[in-house]
Amino acid sequence: MKSLLVLFPALLGQAEPPKASPRPPEPPGGIVAVVGDEVITEDELEKAAQRRRAEYLRRMPAAAIDREYQRLRRAELENLIDDKLILQKVRREEKKEGKPHVTDLDVDAYIKKQADDFKKRGEAINSPEDIYLRVQQTDGLSREEYRGIIKDRIAINNYIFQHVLRASDAFVSPQEMRNYYESHREEFVTPVRISFRQIILNPDRNDAVQLLLQLIEKGLESGQDFVELARTVEEHIGGAPESADFIWDKTFEELKDWHAPIPDVLKGMKKGETSGRVLTVKGDIRYFKVEHVVEGEPKPFEEAQEEIEKKMRNERNNRRWTAWLKGERKKVRIEVSLPPLKDPE
Repeated sequence: MKSLLVLFPALLGQAEPPKASPRPPEPPGGIVAVVGDEVITEDELEKAAQRRRAEYLRRMPAAAIDREYQRLRRAELENLIDDKLILQKVRREEKKEGKPHVTDLDVDAYIKKQADDFKKRGEAINSPEDIYLRVQQTDGLSREEYRGIIKDRIAINNYIFQHVLRASDAFVSPQEMRNYYESHREEFVTPVRISFRQIILNPDRNDAVQLLLQLIEKGLESGQDFVELARTVEEHIGGAPESADFIWDKTFEELKDWHAPIPDVLKGMKKGETSGRVLTVKGDIRYFKVEHVVEGEPKPFEEAQEEIEKKMRNERNNRRWTAWLKGERKKVRIEVSLPPLKDPE
């Protein structure tokens, strides 16, 4: 199922098309897919793929993303097909009812909440105007283009909740939750302490930061020693090379005050693991190498119950969403003109 109320979506396959309708005239840039009587252009796909690439760059090395870029493009094409399919249903309902499902006021409220959420996380966003400026700088989207994306996203999410998920069985019995807990105890063990090294780059303090990012990511990709990379970076920025040997040892309670998303990144890492690029809300760029993790005791069932219920509902919703989407794709003509992906070597 799509992660809901996010800007850019995801999912699934296709089947026997119904009776073909005439192909629309080909727009500039070429057609990469046909969904019913609408098309997805190469330009539309490339913009979506570049937005996704920019999102991944916050936590993964560029080289790793670019190696899989064609698969990323194919995944984004599937996203666009799903969106197109649902929006066609939304438009038919709007025409029948004689009114839009999402108004400008709904879009205003969404973007204002987005700005408020950024501000609470300590980011340099104070108003919707700051949001428009950021997406113009990072994604090349005009105000109206961005508002259009948000309007469609709200419409898609509303349709999914009203027509797909609302009918799903929301009740999870205590016995079902207990059974899940007993067979998935490892999911409810929380790490309590972590030892790690880090490399920190401040884009404002050195014009050669892009070269250093490439040096770090190529080094990590080739298996170069993390400490040696850290020393090299310190030497280039005029820092203290000896600081590369320092190991941070923190409880996750102590890490709560560190800049987002550092606590969440470290919480998801295991002993010996190295992170990709992490962009913090402060604006600096970090890489982490975990030396040791101290695991806590499993949560008692009573403490984990709410989390279990949420997991089980999500799993049910995912199954329902997958089945619904598969059925809907069978009803619509879907043609993809991209060449098949090559198997990884």
